[in-house]
Amino acid sequence: MGHIITKLKHLEKSSPESEVELSSKSEEPTRSDLHTLIGKYQAEGHKIQINVLSLDGGGTRGHMSIKVLCQLITEIYLPDIKEFDPDNQEHKKLFVQGQSEFTDEFDYFVGTSTGGLIAFCLAIKHDLFNIKEIYEDAKRYFKSQWFTYFGPLDRDKYDPTPIYNKIDEIIGTIKLKNGKRLTAEDATLLDIHNLLNPNCTINDDTSELHRQYHSKWLEFVDDLSNPSCIQREKVLLITAYNTTTDSMTIFNTSYAEHWGYRIADVLKATMAAPTFFRPCTMYKRKKVNNHFERDSNDETFIDGGVFANDPELAALWVIRMQWKKPVNYRLLSIGTGCYNAK
Repeated sequence: MGHIITKLKHLEKSSPESEVELSSKSEEPTRSDLHTLIGKYQAEGHKIQINVLSLDGGGTRGHMSIKVLCQLITEIYLPDIKEFDPDNQEHKKLFVQGQSEFTDEFDYFVGTSTGGLIAFCLAIKHDLFNIKEIYEDAKRYFKSQWFTYFGPLDRDKYDPTPIYNKIDEIIGTIKLKNGKRLTAEDATLLDIHNLLNPNCTINDDTSELHRQYHSKWLEFVDDLSNPSCIQREKVLLITAYNTTTDSMTIFNTSYAEHWGYRIADVLKATMAAPTFFRPCTMYKRKKVNNHFERDSNDETFIDGGVFANDPELAALWVIRMQWKKPVNYRLLSIGTGCYNAK
């Protein structure tokens, strides 16, 4: 994209506003070259294959998504096991390997609400059977609160503490390539970026340099011969709605502006379904002398399902922004089924 922009700037300089005739003979070769460059650039996009895994919101119906995922993994990666037994340690070991191979197939993981938690767990290769427990023991994690004199008007339906503790516990299992053990208190989206891309680790010393690349102008490439470009990365996307700025947010592990947010806060924000859980108030942090300092004002977020319960279009928008070219993509979107109140 850079060389095309350079050509456009050259054309702009060679074509003053006072000139009405834009197709002079002197410009024809330049314009022809530009058309060739654009055609070549677009053609390169058709060679690129992006795989996306999208997980819908749906609260406890996330159990359906996990059952579908488990069935896919056992059928594709464990074909020799006729009757899979999750209590069989050998079967479980093979399942973990199969889950790892399954997630290796994807470049983008995107989720909303309960799907955001599942997408996160798949991206970090956390055992699916561990989070399946959340949905099988839903009464424990989605516990109703006692109402006051005002009934449900002054508090949310569920106490978020159990699910918050589970999120913190999952984050505490993460270990980076350098041996660092993450905690819910200090793990940021930059840490998750480094976990997903161990060969493209961004540390405190180089983060400022990378910020200029991992901005809204980021463009991924598959050209390994070009060291000045950002190579393809694995990306986690989680949706939430910012009520402070009244705007949609797609938290992105490859976008520098989001690196300062804690992953625990992001997961709690995407699950903050209005009236069910309280809104999540959070802020960005910046590491200074090995200590985190506040880097933004408080912002309040609620469940991303208010604008993208099915987040696949959010993922495609991000891909368009980060690849620039009209690339080929394959999308696996897993829903949470339908709810019949009867």
